[in-house]
Amino acid sequence: MNIENLKDLAPTLVGDFTCEDTSDIIFNEYSNKFTKYKKNIEIGSKYFFGNLHDSNILSCKFNKGNLYLKLNEIATYNFAHELIKKMELKINIRKMIFPLEIISENTNELSLNIIDKKGKIFKNKIIKLDEYISEEIIEWTDKNIKIAFNLWSKRIKYKFDDYKNCKNYLLYLSCNKIKINEMQNIYWKKYFGNKYDKYYNIFLEERNKGKALSDSKLDEIFSE
Repeated sequence: MNIENLKDLAPTLVGDFTCEDTSDIIFNEYSNKFTKYKKNIEIGSKYFFGNLHDSNILSCKFNKGNLYLKLNEIATYNFAHELIKKMELKINIRKMIFPLEIISENTNELSLNIIDKKGKIFKNKIIKLDEYISEEIIEWTDKNIKIAFNLWSKRIKYKFDDYKNCKNYLLYLSCNKIKINEMQNIYWKKYFGNKYDKYYNIFLEERNKGKALSDSKLDEIFSE
């Protein structure tokens, strides 16, 4: 990666790492770019563009140069939480996981980086990461994929001069292909069987459209 500043690599993430505000123009431009790449992103279009925010990271490994990122997918986890609450089930939600894997293939570049208060990028050693915050898709064509991920660590922080307590890390990925393994259904069946498929299928329909369920929509689902 020859780019030295985050604003030149992934401008929508600048506000997450620095004190600078990101203009609506930049977010609108990114939204248009995401729409353009949507047919290439395929399954990922259900999850990227903000839908994985706050997903816990179950594991993040660099294996033979490729990325293996395993998440507890937040939308399914939150829906399970609502179901348990509405149905007054005696299930410990904290022990539940709904795994989603993001795996790169034919990786050209993979690095973990820290960002100073002016947005300058510095390579960092591999550390324990705990939470998925956001991402910016830089490019996604049939042969080239470039993504900047904003991932958070609750254990390790860095500082630049007076810029302290930073726990956001930039994971940069350049590869030829990304494979996404959806394992949430397997674990849903493990926890709930088929008993609540009526509600779960409505949730899946909405998620497959890339839509987040509002509180009012959840109330509507569980009142049927």
